[in-house]
Amino acid sequence: MNEGKKNKKKIKIVHIFLACAVLYVSWIFIRTQIDISRLEKQEIELNKKITELKKTEKSLVEEQKSAGSIKYIEKVAREELKMVKSNEIIYIDSNKTNKKQ
Repeated sequence: MNEGKKNKKKIKIVHIFLACAVLYVSWIFIRTQIDISRLEKQEIELNKKITELKKTEKSLVEEQKSAGSIKYIEKVAREELKMVKSNEIIYIDSNKTNKKQ
């Protein structure tokens, strides 16, 4: 009789140990899947950023190549310095200026 109780206790302990082991392995698996998902999202975002930066780099290289040309100097003078040629007339759209204010 006494031996039957010991076997039942051993079986219960083994079952508890196995249940704990299964729970632990499951927790590790789930945690790993969550980490993988997070890293995949981060990779997608970084790839988008890389693509944007490559486009920016390409436009900057183009701008650097044309920096000494007369067309580029004229563009900068017109857009940033608001300069005009001697025979040009500037028209100001009052509707545009009212909308900005």
